[in-house]
Amino acid sequence: MRTERVESGAASTTAGPEVEPVRSGAGRLRAIVESQPACLSEVAHDGRLLAMNQAHLALVGVERPAQVLGSDFGSLVVPADRERVSRFIKHVTEGHGQALEYSVMRRDGSVTDVSSDAVPLDRGPGTVAAALIVTRDLTEQRALEGKLRAAEHRYQQSVTGHAAERKRLEQALRDAAARIQHLGDDRKAWAKRVERALTEAHAQLQDLRANEQTPRTPGLFRTPVRVK
Repeated sequence: MRTERVESGAASTTAGPEVEPVRSGAGRLRAIVESQPACLSEVAHDGRLLAMNQAHLALVGVERPAQVLGSDFGSLVVPADRERVSRFIKHVTEGHGQALEYSVMRRDGSVTDVSSDAVPLDRGPGTVAAALIVTRDLTEQRALEGKLRAAEHRYQQSVTGHAAERKRLEQALRDAAARIQHLGDDRKAWAKRVERALTEAHAQLQDLRANEQTPRTPGLFRTPVRVK
């Protein structure tokens, strides 16, 4: 089978549990245009890869179709996702449109996240049931999602930082108010001490003036007046 691209219209996913099989066959496949950027492949119900276009070959790091045709489609998938992909293909070939995100392993060992939409493919009488799969590289989407998470993290840090700064300022205001109150209490106590000292000084001055005005008897022993 020629490994050419399938028209994007033949790869649309239909909502619902049952979908109408795409009637393509050899004539349909021959109508594929090589300029179509979608990654397209045809996979049998048992997972054998029947066809793959150049865009999909490039996605998995393969140069020639002969390197992968006839092999298990799961061999292009990371081990952790192979069982899910196998169930995905089986479900589609039974007549159900479906979508799935998983990771493929390129020939150089690198891993790429992809998303596949698939519909059942009617290959004609006496042929094996197959799935027509349209696969999209999620690398750019994952990068954007990572940037979004980083931006959200920075925003949360900013919000947390502002909240911490607000709490610090509120505490500083409370401390300043307490110091002002303390200074006010100290000032009141100081004013009371000054008032008490002035009262005592005034009383001593009054006693001194009273002693100075008392008449003195000549020749008599006078007891000196002690000023308190």
